[in-house]
Amino acid sequence: MGEKIPKNIIDKIEDLSNQVYYSMASLMEMAIKISIKKLDVDINQITNVLYDNEVTELRLEPKHLIFSTTLPFYAQHKDPFDRLLVSQTIVEKYYFCTCDSIIKDFYTNPDLLLLAF
Repeated sequence: MGEKIPKNIIDKIEDLSNQVYYSMASLMEMAIKISIKKLDVDINQITNVLYDNEVTELRLEPKHLIFSTTLPFYAQHKDPFDRLLVSQTIVEKYYFCTCDSIIKDFYTNPDLLLLAF
């Protein structure tokens, strides 16, 4: 965490011709980490920023859960939230912006569109 987002990715996010989404799975993971003291952020502030900037919520749907059952398991990476994010990205054909090297290294599905840094 704390990696600086490269300018080319910020430009894509700020480009009004692009629709930007956040996954409810990400907020669920943050809430869990806050409750067990592994993350020190204000979830209200985060949700307010998303709302104020008109970032669209990508809800978890059965099709995302179903697709997640087809993803391979890796001994080095079993994070259920990452699996949901990868599934949503592939099913919806959206780009996934991440600095998570494990996702970059292990999820090699040709339909996974990564903006990785």
